[in-house]
Amino acid sequence: MGWKLHEFEFPMARSSQNEMQRIKPPPNIRVILASVSPRREQLLREAGIEFQVVAPEVDEKEGADVPHLTPAEMALNNAFLKARAVSARHPEEWVLAADTVVVLDGQVIGKPVNMSHAREIIDRLSGRMHEVITAVFLMRSNPFHQVPFYDVSKVVFRRVTPKQRDLYLESIDPMDKAGAYAVQEKSDLLIKKIDGSRTNVMGLPLERLMEILERVQRHSSGGWPMPRRRETEGQRI
Repeated sequence: MGWKLHEFEFPMARSSQNEMQRIKPPPNIRVILASVSPRREQLLREAGIEFQVVAPEVDEKEGADVPHLTPAEMALNNAFLKARAVSARHPEEWVLAADTVVVLDGQVIGKPVNMSHAREIIDRLSGRMHEVITAVFLMRSNPFHQVPFYDVSKVVFRRVTPKQRDLYLESIDPMDKAGAYAVQEKSDLLIKKIDGSRTNVMGLPLERLMEILERVQRHSSGGWPMPRRRETEGQRI
């Protein structure tokens, strides 16, 4: 089984604390969230989307495992693996999976392995712009539909002193966070500016997701048309 990437031509979400206010009322659709991320649960709950959590049992790929893939393709593959694993157990339900990566100079910055590594990551990001890519995969096995897409936000860090860095890291748990930081946790200490979706940086681009869910809900009975797109071949699994 494989997938094709759909690069949707929706306008890029503006960065704002008011992003949640711009999101349309949730469509009448229930999804299974193939994730144990509390941040994604929080976002779906705040958006009013009905969901059930089912943990995917997969081995996620890292940059060294798939050097032939771009960061976005790697994230899409991981999201696909999660969606496929859960959809096999719930074939008639819509499964929502996502994967978020931090990218600096074209290189994926993963989760820190220890506090020393977390400090190194923050030092690398300090005073610079990096990208946060969240890939999303919606899948239903019976009848079969799959919708992969991703969103990109650009994040500019302040110049962070060692004291500020340590103060921030001591105030959160950076070990489960790509890039060793979380936009929803005291991020003003680190982040100067976000271009794009703030919820995308949190782990789920809600504005784009709601557009897709609305189309799914409206057309799910007989197959549904996609918005205008440019198609590129995705990685075969």
